Amino acid sequence: MKTAIKVTLGTMLVAGFAATTAQAGSWNRVAVTGTATYTEATSNAATMGDALIVAGGNPEFRRAFVVEPDNELDFGIGLSYRLGGNNPASDTRLYLDYDHFSDDEVRSASGIRNLGNAGGNGVGSQAILDQKSEQFRLGVTQTLHFGQRLDVTLNGFLEYLKLDRSFSEATAHHARTTEDEMKGFGPGFGAAARGTPFSYCPEFGIFGGANTSLLYAQNEYAQTNSTGAAATSYFYNPEDSHSVVAKLDAEFGVDYRRVINSDMARVLFHAALGVRYVNAINAFKAGNTSWNPSALNGNAQNFAQWTGASHDFGRVGPFLRVTIGGADA
Repeated sequence: MKTAIKVTLGTMLVAGFAATTAQAGSWNRVAVTGTATYTEATSNAATMGDALIVAGGNPEFRRAFVVEPDNELDFGIGLSYRLGGNNPASDTRLYLDYDHFSDDEVRSASGIRNLGNAGGNGVGSQAILDQKSEQFRLGVTQTLHFGQRLDVTLNGFLEYLKLDRSFSEATAHHARTTEDEMKGFGPGFGAAARGTPFSYCPEFGIFGGANTSLLYAQNEYAQTNSTGAAATSYFYNPEDSHSVVAKLDAEFGVDYRRVINSDMARVLFHAALGVRYVNAINAFKAGNTSWNPSALNGNAQNFAQWTGASHDFGRVGPFLRVTIGGADA
């Protein structure tokens, strides 16, 4: 709700700002964008153990319990400036934007097998999954016109991306917290197309496109295990590592774009409703891990910790984007 209020107030301020400055020289080429997103994380679900399912005389089988993310309301903001001075034919724009995503989920269960607990004995278990994403882009776009019905926009940019994921599990006798962080910076390129299928309503359009980036990333991982019954703790903090992460950001939808004429100014209004899909491939290098105790059934264990496979980080869901600016923006 707070995010929705911020987006609404921001849009009202932008509208007032654009109306009073739309005729003031260079301000006529400035546009401000606000985006409301309702996306769900698509990264690997975090398992918190499993339970024995009894089905008559059939062999036993188990059902995994996972912490499943939900759709979350979040936001993005942006600023653009059309280059080219007084040349009305110029369709080159410089832009800066920011995108934010945050999700936290909690699940509790009883009698499941997790963290050394055998399960089926009524012992409770709880897991908390917290995921965050912050993205900054600075770039330039160039729009090409193919007749009056089709526009293609090419996009080149530099991107900074920070991803965080924390997964905490606890039973009556054991607790484990796994933390992953990725910070990446690198170049990106994209293309998008917009068509106006109805000649009687050129303001209405259909759009779709994708951006891809290649990020040089720093990966951090830490895990803490503690066993209250044995009064011992196990700490695992490997050194930072570096990697190259590929990222895909695609969207499609419908939009409405027109210049509104009033006694005060001519103002650009552009609203887009669509679906967005984002995925950073192998963003988390450690993933969710499996803790190996120093002793198992009285026998010493001399093998290393299993740090798990790499995990993607992604999100998908609808968005509403509104842009307001000068008539030449």
